[in-house]
Amino acid sequence: MKAHITFSDSILVERAQTGDADAYGVLYRRYVGKIYRFIFFRIKDSEAVDDLTNDVFLKFWKLIQSGATVQHVKAYLYKIARNSVIDYYRTRREHVELQEAHNIVDDGQDVMGDVMMNDDIRQLLQKIESLAHDHKELLLLRYVEDLSIAEISKIVGKSKGAVRVAIHRATAKLKTVYTSE
Repeated sequence: MKAHITFSDSILVERAQTGDADAYGVLYRRYVGKIYRFIFFRIKDSEAVDDLTNDVFLKFWKLIQSGATVQHVKAYLYKIARNSVIDYYRTRREHVELQEAHNIVDDGQDVMGDVMMNDDIRQLLQKIESLAHDHKELLLLRYVEDLSIAEISKIVGKSKGAVRVAIHRATAKLKTVYTSE
């Protein structure tokens, strides 16, 4: 029986920098589903989502091949993805409806089961879609992507305290919007 060894992101980055393509492949497989989902929540066009996801990992590959130090792989990948989505909208000026994202499967797991989303979840997604972009992004990063406050602060370029307050405000706004009907 073959033992399964899990390497930390930092070890995998170091190995990839020395030319170990398998190490980079492990990083890719570890994060590709999460990055794809993150981008999908923001863009309708599945072809564009595929392209942007590939671009994120290509940029990351170039970064680590340049010898740069990457301490927080997940935060760095999300930051690249976030900037790629911003660039995408700068050139296309399109908007995605969050409710379309229910078709995404979470990292190969059937999160919602084989059942259609119930009305409460659909209504919640519609309410999230109605929030300001910053609030929507913070709620998705925190509760859909399950990122820590520290990771989110690195992605959005704000202090942990500012992110904590903004998430609290976004949650309060969502509660107000959700209970107003």
